[in-house]
Amino acid sequence: MEHQRQDFAHYLQGRNLVFVMERFKKNLASELSAASEVGHDWGHIPDLFSFLSIFRVRPCPLPPSLIFCSTLPPRGMQKREATERSLLIQYSAMANTVPAALWMIVHILLDASLLRRVRHQISPAFQSTEVGEQPDIKVLMKDPLLNSIYYETLRLRVASTVGRTCLDDQLCLAGGWKVKAGVPVMFTGWLAGLDESCRNTGQDLPSGKPQHPLEGFWAERFLDCPGSCNISGPAKKKRVQPVRKSPQRPTTQMETEDARSKASVAGLRGHFFPFGGGAFRCPGESLAKQVIFASVAMVLQSYDLRLIEPGEARKIEPGHRELPFGLHSFDRPVPVEICKLSET
Repeated sequence: MEHQRQDFAHYLQGRNLVFVMERFKKNLASELSAASEVGHDWGHIPDLFSFLSIFRVRPCPLPPSLIFCSTLPPRGMQKREATERSLLIQYSAMANTVPAALWMIVHILLDASLLRRVRHQISPAFQSTEVGEQPDIKVLMKDPLLNSIYYETLRLRVASTVGRTCLDDQLCLAGGWKVKAGVPVMFTGWLAGLDESCRNTGQDLPSGKPQHPLEGFWAERFLDCPGSCNISGPAKKKRVQPVRKSPQRPTTQMETEDARSKASVAGLRGHFFPFGGGAFRCPGESLAKQVIFASVAMVLQSYDLRLIEPGEARKIEPGHRELPFGLHSFDRPVPVEICKLSET
């Protein structure tokens, strides 16, 4: 297991990851352009999640994984074991990244203003490289707004669970719970993401309720803009100015704040761990983030999407309460209208 972790950390980061991402972008661009369901006229897709999912069941005399495994030398593994291992690697790589990208896309589509801002922010990534190398991952990874949307999606939609074993009898958890030495403890990241004692919920409304409750999605929650009373980072501040006027900000103000803002997770240690932590932190974090960013940018750059039932789309939920691990798909279909964007 330790050797596998070291291999993943070596080949899925830094320079080695560049080659993986170039192949991924090429394959995804081919899939998006070849989608027969989408033309230059508006069409109907019954479920966005099913349409944009990478893995699809297709009849095949011999599964591709078995074809791959048949080329491996017989060194201690039977064919079935090698097949299961290769399938596990595929599942681990895409089981959470695909839903994360789709949750990001839905949250962006639910806010027309946010969609315009995101398209404006990602456009430089499609102009700084040759057509075959688009988008420029480095440009996407530096964008504060896209990072904030990414972190907020992980906070709200990922049910990451971290396990630890108590080393002594001195551990005392919130609420007065004392844990004996040797007892395993599990921490759920999704519940930590709903902790109002440490999370920024924006300004207080005249009614006394938070402007951006933690049960809802707020694209700017992880943005920190110096001098702004609206955007002040993900951690709760000791003093929050109440909202005296309409909480809506003009478009010009949002664009100015986007340019000055920085994405931040400061102040959330122990409250935000979508990829785990410590020595066994997920070694595929860099790969996952780049795949998600590239997927979101390429879909929004290739297609024009409209939610047919925005009200129903706002009600979609993951399955965290039934299975508090990983990232889940939508609990209902999300129909959309779709067409290809004209190339400029």
